[in-house]
Order: sequence, then C-alpha cells, then structure tokens
Amino acid sequence: MKSKRGFHQSRPLLAATMLLAGAALACKLGGSKEQESGQAPAADPNAPSNQVSRYAGQEASDTGQSTIRQAVAARSAADYSSSVVSTIYAGTVVTRMARFGTFSLIRWSGIAGMQQQGWVDSSVAFTTTPPRVFIQDAGLDFGVVGKPTPTVNTPPPPTVAQPTPPPPTVATTPPPPPKTVAPPPPPPPPKTATPPPPPATGKAFKPPKLR
Repeated sequence: MKSKRGFHQSRPLLAATMLLAGAALACKLGGSKEQESGQAPAADPNAPSNQVSRYAGQEASDTGQSTIRQAVAARSAADYSSSVVSTIYAGTVVTRMARFGTFSLIRWSGIAGMQQQGWVDSSVAFTTTPPRVFIQDAGLDFGVVGKPTPTVNTPPPPTVAQPTPPPPTVATTPPPPPKTVAPPPPPPPPKTATPPPPPATGKAFKPPKLR
C-alpha cells in the first residue's frame, strides 16, 4: 500500500518535468528556425548612423530640441582632441541626448536625412557669443570663466581739423614797362646883343647915285 501511494504521489512531479522538457525543446527548435531563416531584428530607422564615445554613469540625461546659434564642430568624444564628425552651422535644429562636462551629445539629420550624432561644446553651440576665458592674477582682473564682458565706452577720437589748402596759384601779370620820358629840349641859345646904331652926325647919309 505504501509503495502504490508513493507512485501516485510522484505522477504530478513527473508530468511537470515532462512539460518543462517539452517547452525547452520547443524553444530550442524555434531558435534554430530563426537562425536558419537568417532574418535579423528590424533596425530602428531613427538610430544614428555613426558611433560616438559614451560615458556610463557620468553623463547627465538631456532631452529636447535646440537651435544651433553659431557654427560648431561635432566630435566623436567629449574632448577637443577627438576627431570631428561634422560641422553644424547656425540655424540647424538638433535633438539633445546627454551632457558631459561642457559638452552636449546631440543628434541631427545629415545628408539624405540620415541621423547623425556627436559631442559639441555647449557654450559655443547654444550661445551667440564665443565664451571668453578670464584669469585673475596679482590684482589684475583678466576675467573669470562665465563672467560677462564689461562694456567699455570708448570715447570717439578727437576731430582733427584738416589744414586749409593753399589758395590756387594765379599767374601774376608782369607790370607794364615804364614809359620812356623824352628829355626836355635844350634851352635856346642866348640872343646876341645887337650893337647899337652909330650916333647921328647931323647929316643924313645918302647913297651915291648910279650913273
């Protein structure tokens, strides 16, 4: 009686074992059929076509869309020595994916609509003015990173009076030659005094008669 009861109690366990073995065999057969068919799982059409370096456990997730403010180089890693994937120009709409340090991982539509991804300098890509690096040393303020550039009102240069150009040279007409003045005529010679007539003798002089 004891042996017959033990046999009846072991029947459910045997049935469960057979079911598990059948399920394992079916999975194996199904997997071999998929391998024989050679069909790979469908690729994500929105997946980027290129690979970039990722920093697991160090990245900060980022989402949303932004517009590139000025031309920036997209790199394969979040450092300036990595290779350049592409240059993204101002006005391009990109999708933010992650942040690491001062770099942002973005995705954009490349040639023929292919999705690409790359790391860009956030301070260059999403601002209109390139960042300036400032250093403070010996009391001289050379600036601090992120410090706005002070506006210096430079006075306009003084107006320098232009020298007055000399008057145009006018040809001077030579004066006319002096008029020749004729010398005055010489004075007339002095008149010779006429001798007085001889005194009268009382007789009139008569000329002789001609024969």
